[in-house]
Amino acid sequence: MLRILAAATIVLGLTEAAAAQQPAFQPGQKWTVKDSPMTIVIGTVEPFAKDKTAVSVSVFGVPCPQGAGCSATDVAHAPFDGEVLAQSVDKLVDSHAATAAQYENGYANWKQAKGGIFTIPVRDLPKLLFRTLTDGKASQGP
Repeated sequence: MLRILAAATIVLGLTEAAAAQQPAFQPGQKWTVKDSPMTIVIGTVEPFAKDKTAVSVSVFGVPCPQGAGCSATDVAHAPFDGEVLAQSVDKLVDSHAATAAQYENGYANWKQAKGGIFTIPVRDLPKLLFRTLTDGKASQGP
């Protein structure tokens, strides 16, 4: 019985340690993205589905592929799974940043459509967004 209690205590301690490492996202936070030149600004944080959290962000400095007619662009609204987003960000660089100009429109459209959330790392977003240009297939979003 003591072994089971000890094992449960260790598992609980590890779970709490992992939760403590996960950032508490708040609107207005600007984060750098791991392994990427992109940054994100948190717009909205809300419960999603059964046990998920949707974190809606604006993504800045999204690199464009060759032939797209741009070197970088911004995504006004992109909803991510909170756990995936936590694994994607690197450093908090601002706590009072503004989302992109069209964020509210994108967020409202997403809510009205009862859209999904991205479950890919943020650094993979450009590949998904520009799939049509790079391989001729339609992209698949949330």
